[in-house]
Amino acid sequence: MRRFLCWTILGLALGAAGCDDADDTTVQVELYTPDGQEDLLSAAGPADLIEIVVKGEDGKPTTALLDATDPNRRARVTGLPFGRNFRMFVRGFNNGDAQAVVYFYGASAPFDVTEGGEARISVQVGQVDCIGLNRASPRFRSAGTKDDLDTLRVGMSVTTLPDGRVLIAGGAQVDAQGNVVRVLDTMEIYDPARSEFQLLPYNMDARAYHSATLLPSGQVLMFGGFTRVDPDPVPVSTAQLIAIDDPVTPVREVPLGIAVAPRYMHQATLLDDGRDSVLFTGGVGADGAPLASAFRFFPGQAGDPAQGTWLAQVDMHTPRAWHSASRVLRSNEKAVVVGGLGPDGAATDGIEVFTINPNPAQRGCVGDAQPSADVGCFIKPLGGRLGEARWAHTAVEIDGGRQVAIMGGYGAADRSSTTNTLEIVNADDLSVISEGAGELLNGRGELASIGLADGTILAIGGRRAGTPLAVSSRLRPNRDPASGKVTNFSVTPFESGCGLTEPRYGVGVAQLDNGTVLMLGGVTGRRPGELVASRRAELFFPRVNEL
Repeated sequence: MRRFLCWTILGLALGAAGCDDADDTTVQVELYTPDGQEDLLSAAGPADLIEIVVKGEDGKPTTALLDATDPNRRARVTGLPFGRNFRMFVRGFNNGDAQAVVYFYGASAPFDVTEGGEARISVQVGQVDCIGLNRASPRFRSAGTKDDLDTLRVGMSVTTLPDGRVLIAGGAQVDAQGNVVRVLDTMEIYDPARSEFQLLPYNMDARAYHSATLLPSGQVLMFGGFTRVDPDPVPVSTAQLIAIDDPVTPVREVPLGIAVAPRYMHQATLLDDGRDSVLFTGGVGADGAPLASAFRFFPGQAGDPAQGTWLAQVDMHTPRAWHSASRVLRSNEKAVVVGGLGPDGAATDGIEVFTINPNPAQRGCVGDAQPSADVGCFIKPLGGRLGEARWAHTAVEIDGGRQVAIMGGYGAADRSSTTNTLEIVNADDLSVISEGAGELLNGRGELASIGLADGTILAIGGRRAGTPLAVSSRLRPNRDPASGKVTNFSVTPFESGCGLTEPRYGVGVAQLDNGTVLMLGGVTGRRPGELVASRRAELFFPRVNEL
C-alpha cells in the first residue's frame, strides 16, 4: 500500500521589505513515508501531533502544529517573508506524552518563497533511529526517475555535492561468486528534494573501486580504479573532473604531468593544510601487489582544479591497499594511514602518519627524507600499532580529526577471519586505544560506517565468510570528563525491523544535509552461494530532539 499525505499551507505572510503581499503565493507540502512505514501517517499511527517548523536563512522558526487525525490536514503558517533557502522540518509526537518523544522525522531540501510563486515541498518522514526503503515523491517526482539506483552497483563512489544532491559514479557488477564481470561508466544523481534517482545523460571513463573527492570548487575529482577485468582487474592512473551543472564540459580529463602508477583500492584524503590538497596513498598496482607510493593534488590558481598540480610524495614505509586514511588535527601531521593488505599478502597492524613538518630535526621518513609543505613523507609513531592487523576495515573521524575510530575488517588475506574489535587513534600523541575500546556485534569486513551529528557512528552491513550481512549497529561514544576525548564505544543493535532490509557488503553511504543518511548499492545474496550487485537505496532517519 502506498499512501501519502498532502496538503497546501495557505495564507503565507509575505512581509519582506520592499515586497508587496501576494495572496496567491502558496507552499504545497507533501508528507509521505518509506515503503512499509505508511502507518506512521495514519490516524492509528504512533503520533497524533505533527510539528512543522520552517526556517529561513536567518534561522528564525515559524511553527505549525497539525492534528494527525484531522482528515482535512490543513495548516496556516504565517510570518514567512520572501526569501531563499528555507527549510521545513517535520516531527511526529504523541500529544499526551509528557516526555515529547519523537516518533518520526523528516526535513526538506532548501526551497524559495517568491512573490506570486508556488513552492512544491516534498518531505519523506521515517521512523526515528530506523532504516527505511527510499521512495521517490509520489506527487512531485520527476519523469523517468526511480526509488532505487537505476543500475546495479558495487565499488562505486558516493559524493554529497554542495547543493545537497548526491553523485553516484561508476562501479561494477558481479557474478554469483562475487567476481567483477562488468565495469560501469554511468553516473546517477540522488535528489533529496524529491528522494529520487536519475541517470545522467553523459558518461565518465569506466572505473570501479576508484576514489572521488569533493573539492572546494564544488567539482568532484575522480582518480584511479580499474577499468576492466582481463582476467584480473586492469587499474588506471587517469583522473577526471565531474561538474554536473556545467552544460558544456560536465566531464573533463585532468592531466597529471607526473608518472603515477595505476591503482585501485587506494585512499584519497582532502587535507587541512591551508591549500586544500588531496593526498593519495597506496592501492593495488598493475601486478596485483600493494603500492607504497603516494602523491598529492593541489588545486590551481583561484582554486581551479583544471589548472592543478600533481606532486609525488615520499613513499610510505609499508606498501598497502584496502587500508584507511583519515585527516587528523595536528599542526604538521595531516593524515593517519591505518592497516591494509601489506606486501606479503597479509593484513598489517601498522600505522603511519603523513607529515609536512619542515623542522630539520624531523626524522623517520623513508630514506631519511626531509618533509616540506610541498612534498611530505610518512613517519611511524613510537608504539603506534593496532591491537589487531586488519584490512577492508572502516574508519570515522571523531571531532573533526581529534581522534579516529577504526572498526571491523578481515584478519586474513582470504577473508577467512574477521575482527569485531574497535580501536581509537588519538591525534594529539598518536597513541592507540585497543583494549576496552568496544566490540562490534559481528566481526565483518567491507562494512560501511558514517558519523552522525550527535557523535554516534553507524556501522552498516559487511561480509563474513563470503556471506553478506544485514547487521546494523550504532556506536555511542563514552568520553573522559576531563579531556572530552572518546575512551570507548557502547555498541547497540538496531531494533527489530529497523536495520538493513537486505544483507549487503560494500554499501555506499552519504550524509544528507537534512541529517538523514543515504545507503545504497553493494553486493547482496539472492540465495546462499549466489551473489549479485544491488540497486537498493535506503534512508536512516535520526532522532532529532532539538531543531
